[in-house]
Amino acid sequence: MFGLILKHYLNYTAQDPVQVAVLDKFATLMGIVSVDPSSAAASWPRADIVPLARRDVESQFGGGLLEAYVCTLRTTDYQAEFPAGGGR
Repeated sequence: MFGLILKHYLNYTAQDPVQVAVLDKFATLMGIVSVDPSSAAASWPRADIVPLARRDVESQFGGGLLEAYVCTLRTTDYQAEFPAGGGR
């Protein structure tokens, strides 16, 4: 399971659980170019979040780029999503 989390929610709030904007496969999330910054597809426990990759996405409301992270949960076998020897 992978989720796109805006940096604001991950780093600048004490909110727990953390708002996840979009849930999808890793490759799909890496291709997202815009999000609704107020959307919440899920909420994840802050202590279990593992950021994997940084992405800049546009707000669907305008106003420039938002920093976001493609994340997974510690309890997820996320390595299965990546081909063996995929640069890791």
